[in-house]
Amino acid sequence: MKQNPFDSIRDDFDFAIGVFFVSIIAANLVAFSFGNSDAFQRLGGYWIACALLAFVGLKSLLLLTRLGLEGKIDLSPENEAKIKAITFADEKGWLNYMDDRGQVYETPLMKREEIAQELRRVDDGLSPFFMIAELLIVSFATLQSSYGDWLFCAVHGWDSDRCFTTGVAG
Repeated sequence: MKQNPFDSIRDDFDFAIGVFFVSIIAANLVAFSFGNSDAFQRLGGYWIACALLAFVGLKSLLLLTRLGLEGKIDLSPENEAKIKAITFADEKGWLNYMDDRGQVYETPLMKREEIAQELRRVDDGLSPFFMIAELLIVSFATLQSSYGDWLFCAVHGWDSDRCFTTGVAG
């Protein structure tokens, strides 16, 4: 089945978000099992920073690329060369792709404006997904950085003297 190459961007982002969620869970389990209450609590601040940088970075990348394709900002020479390789010109009009079964097919190259429209479509489709994922990660991480030491001590069955009077539990 011939597909628009931009249709796979959503799948790639879904995979990246899934890996990010699994990384958060794995790191939290390790810190929760083998660390101390401070390490678990501090990990929440790390996740807040990672989520904000990752999501803002991805959205900015899509926006800047789209604006560059629309001619509203200048692209770097390296990015301009990459765009030129995949955009339509009189001397080239087709690009080879491979479908899921390994069959090679040709698809027409797109004009810069068409690529910008596709990036806008992808961005519009990803925005609600990004907002939900970022909200979940930042909410959980905020609770972890605020009350992670209490949760750590409560689950490990430590009393408040052991957890909070020494400053560091474990």
